[in-house]
Amino acid sequence: MSLQKDFKWSDKVYTMKEFVDVFTYRLPQIIFIAVGWDGKDVDHTFSGDEMYRIAAVKRQRRVVAKHGSGYFVSIPATTKKKVDLFFPDGNVKKSVNMDELLSALATVGDGTLKMMFENDEKVSFSFGPDQGANISFGVMRVIDVYDERYLVGHSICDGKVYSPIMPVPIPVYMTIELAIAVGLVDGTDDDYYKVLADIEAKMKGGKIEINDTDGRWSRRRVSTTQNHLLLVSQHVPVGDMHD
Repeated sequence: MSLQKDFKWSDKVYTMKEFVDVFTYRLPQIIFIAVGWDGKDVDHTFSGDEMYRIAAVKRQRRVVAKHGSGYFVSIPATTKKKVDLFFPDGNVKKSVNMDELLSALATVGDGTLKMMFENDEKVSFSFGPDQGANISFGVMRVIDVYDERYLVGHSICDGKVYSPIMPVPIPVYMTIELAIAVGLVDGTDDDYYKVLADIEAKMKGGKIEINDTDGRWSRRRVSTTQNHLLLVSQHVPVGDMHD
């Protein structure tokens, strides 16, 4: 049981934004990806046939800085890394945390604050060209602060639900379309509710949260996307990304 062919699926297919608007307060939901999203590698690709138990919609604040190469570095505001700040009046503030960076942004004009990882430390990132490489980014211009949204849940594969310690974050900006489980192909409503109860029993005690552990974003291991640096070729303002 718990295979895609066993479930009846909604006639309507939802975009990510539609799912968030309709189901944020009606979770958990069993979904399958009707239209997938192809990333740079297998860990960043969601195929158009995968099933998930979506349990929460989470937000995370991120800082975006523009690198001299033209790429954008997306940095979680929860990172423990220290940075050096370069103010438009020439002042420099060394070794500050992200909270101090956010406070500094409130005192200067948009796009005028620059930053560098402390002592131009080489850092790795989990998505983008040469992902995983240690790179010295140098001085970057801070261009945005925004809240990213994620669907958070667990993969259902071959009739098995991945354990509570392996949450899957799916960023809402992805152009994925979802169908919602509404019953069983062969079974009564009572049978369907028993299947759902069995899935929930397997998840008992599991925490759905954005944690502070370091690690790669992977759909097949403990997932900690929200602590990763992301190197991307385009930054879409949050209003455009979600509306």
